[in-house]
Amino acid sequence: DLLADSLNESSGVSPEREQEILTRYESDMMTCKGDIERILQDARDDLRFVDLDQQWDVSGSRVSEINPRPMGVFNLARNYKNVVVNGVRKNRPSIKVIPNGEGATKEYAEFRESLVTGIQRTCNATESFIKAFDDAVGGSFGVFRLVPEFESDTSMDQRLVIKAVNDPCTVKWDLTALELDFSDCRWFTIE
Repeated sequence: DLLADSLNESSGVSPEREQEILTRYESDMMTCKGDIERILQDARDDLRFVDLDQQWDVSGSRVSEINPRPMGVFNLARNYKNVVVNGVRKNRPSIKVIPNGEGATKEYAEFRESLVTGIQRTCNATESFIKAFDDAVGGSFGVFRLVPEFESDTSMDQRLVIKAVNDPCTVKWDLTALELDFSDCRWFTIE
């Protein structure tokens, strides 16, 4: 209870509002749970198919206890995936800031882009982008995180860090989102 009170003080959210947010989140999560689990299971199957050579069920007609026959498995899907992902490895992805609306100027966009480039360099963000792309090609979607982190154990200064999510199937999201990039999601959670 003491931890919850200190979190409320630091976030500025009242306990009543926090409870309302958590209740709505739990309700939304329960509504989407079955659909999310189906999507995640399909992604797991796709990743196993491409990366782990689990392409066919060996209990099929070619293998039997009476007349065992060798069966070769040649994973061509991984080769095609690697062609696509290696193209991204060669042309490293990065974030580009473009001035657009509300009095944005080219100079201010260049300033913000230099800040973003600094963030990308300090946390090796390109590898996180490539990991997310690799997961997307192999299993339908990929994820990376943008999180605040303390600069050191003794400092109160924070910096933004881009981190990879090792298993994209640990991420659950609001299925009511309509945008292809999920930019209109009301919530995400990583388990």
